[in-house]
Amino acid sequence: PWRPSDMVQREGRILRQGNENDKVKIFRYITKASFDAYSWQLLETKQRFIGQIMSGDAVMREGTDIDDAVLNYAEVKALAVGNPKIKRRVEVCNELDKYRILQRDYMEERREKEKALMQLPKQIEHQKDIIAKCDMDINAYQKEKVDYKSIPYEEQKSIREAIYTAVWANQNNPHPVDVLTFQGFKVTVPAYMMPRQPGIKQAAEKPDENASPSRRPIPYVTLNKNGTYYIEIESESGITKRLNNFLENLSEQKAKYENVLSYLENKLSIAEEELSKEAKGYADEIDALRAELDLLNEELGVA
Repeated sequence: PWRPSDMVQREGRILRQGNENDKVKIFRYITKASFDAYSWQLLETKQRFIGQIMSGDAVMREGTDIDDAVLNYAEVKALAVGNPKIKRRVEVCNELDKYRILQRDYMEERREKEKALMQLPKQIEHQKDIIAKCDMDINAYQKEKVDYKSIPYEEQKSIREAIYTAVWANQNNPHPVDVLTFQGFKVTVPAYMMPRQPGIKQAAEKPDENASPSRRPIPYVTLNKNGTYYIEIESESGITKRLNNFLENLSEQKAKYENVLSYLENKLSIAEEELSKEAKGYADEIDALRAELDLLNEELGVA
């Protein structure tokens, strides 16, 4: 039987070391109404299956997909006399194989949407809770805030030093440390926090608390009241100004939370609409091709 390696070996004899020709032409001949057509089809089927195994796409593939390409005596006889139904059978097997793969991908995508559909309501409720807490913090800040410019320089310096010292001191501490209260919000240094290292780029979003300390975006502190907010520490001299600016623009943070909520709600709506449809995918095409293949098998005397 032909194997994909046969083609590689054949070309290798032409392209081998020692060939003094700059260019070569490789011709592959196929005789009409002969066994050649089937042999090429068999090579294609085998190569596709090997490629799927190597890429991890053949997990759900049925073994009968390959068996469909195996000839029996009746098919060999039909090829010998140039029966066009053999050609059509090969085409149907190809189409059926393609739609099986498409159906598998469709069902996998649907399962992912079903999984998201179960998780999204909880995520939406969580996001609403974050927004409600942020709204409470905005109102509390407006009532409790102190004019930043009225805070004496020495007091601001003391706040900056206390926070920055806590960041340095908490490098190997597995527990978060509450440092002080600023404008009614508790300032906390997270566990294993480290000062900024040269060449490390800060992340704009919430750090991954499960990451190892060396890979965490650093440094940052949290402001805590009803909600929790992550504030990067660019330098010791700018700590108090950065904290104050964040609190003054807390409504912008709330708007970001609301945008996330809108995204989640829209995602839920789309998932519900798509999953409300019947899960057919390519079932009709597969059924039609199977019926045609059964008919061809019967006419050709294929078991």
